[in-house]
Amino acid sequence: MGPENGRDYGLYYVLDLPVQGEPAEMVAAAVAGGATIVQLRGKDIPAGQLYTTALAVQSALRGSGVPLIINDRLDVALAAEVDGVHVGASDLPFERVREIAPGLIVGVSCYGDLDRARRAVSAGADYVAFGAFFPSPTKTEAAVVPLETLAGARDLGVPVIAIGGITLDRAEGLVRAGADGIAVISAIQGAPDPGAASRDLRAAVERGRVGRTG
Repeated sequence: MGPENGRDYGLYYVLDLPVQGEPAEMVAAAVAGGATIVQLRGKDIPAGQLYTTALAVQSALRGSGVPLIINDRLDVALAAEVDGVHVGASDLPFERVREIAPGLIVGVSCYGDLDRARRAVSAGADYVAFGAFFPSPTKTEAAVVPLETLAGARDLGVPVIAIGGITLDRAEGLVRAGADGIAVISAIQGAPDPGAASRDLRAAVERGRVGRTG
């Protein structure tokens, strides 16, 4: 649970566009299986297409209580009136994003940098993400972050999300190590049954929470 607002960041599904099939259907399956938050990521997707997809996904999420986050594109997040935006080092400065959009959930990628995370929290970030903890097919250039980073982030006062190369067999251990949640792409998107994959991942997160010490 997010200590600041009770929001559950346990299973954070990143829908990486483009996908085979309908994005809204994939999101609906993931949420039915237990995804607690959804991000739309479309690094090479035109703004208009991303906006249209966001509206369709938002419609699929209606009534679920699951927030929709847009990666990077604050303009699309505001235009589509989604719940939040996630920014990395090459995106708009997180301080400015918070100023422009005080009502949005703001998440910040911190890689392995605890100082960046502290600055983000001071600027009003709602959650921070660390990783990649394992080699990632989505970000092949990302440096692998030591697991101890999660323990060092426990005093930040906001939810901590682990990202990067996370598979079912790695999920429980990351939560035990200190993550409040895990962010996945291919573990759901590449699965034959995204709903079943989500159920298994969510169960692993819950086992990790039960097994966490400290």
